[in-house]
Amino acid sequence: MQPLLFTIALFAGFAAAQSGDQATEQNATCLLLLNKGDASVSLFDPIGRRETERIAVGQRPNALAVSQNGRLAAVRCRGSSPSRDTLTLIEIPSAKSLGTYPIDDGNPVKDLAGTDDRGPPPALHFLPGDRQILVADAPAQQLLLFDLDHKAVVRTIPTKGMSPYQLAVSGSGHQAFTTDLAC
Repeated sequence: MQPLLFTIALFAGFAAAQSGDQATEQNATCLLLLNKGDASVSLFDPIGRRETERIAVGQRPNALAVSQNGRLAAVRCRGSSPSRDTLTLIEIPSAKSLGTYPIDDGNPVKDLAGTDDRGPPPALHFLPGDRQILVADAPAQQLLLFDLDHKAVVRTIPTKGMSPYQLAVSGSGHQAFTTDLAC
């Protein structure tokens, strides 16, 4: 296995594991690792201490979120320009990619401070119901609302001159709080 150059990890518990199915229970917890070097996500069994699957996601994966029910993962990848960033959806129990989709609003975005550096990895957050993902877009100073049914960004939310970096979302999903990358 290649060294993990960039790693983000989350434990994902599958809701199905509570059904009592022994085969499902054995796979109920996994560690998801972003592999920047080979543009993939590894599903890792922390008990058996081994990689169980590797899924291609796109160039420069830099952010990961797992749905509240533990069945879906979303991986944001940085393209060669902000308008080429993508979101890859993964069904965790089957370890299958559900597709890769552009996440931009069609407007050109300037890089931070006029450089090619677009800052630290942005945050992703599944909203209640696991059908929408909120994406922090610091260079564009906005949040993007990606809808899983439409497989597209359905709304942009300007952050009034702030560069959103991290996200926290209320339990109802009606309010989002961000930190400002510039502070």
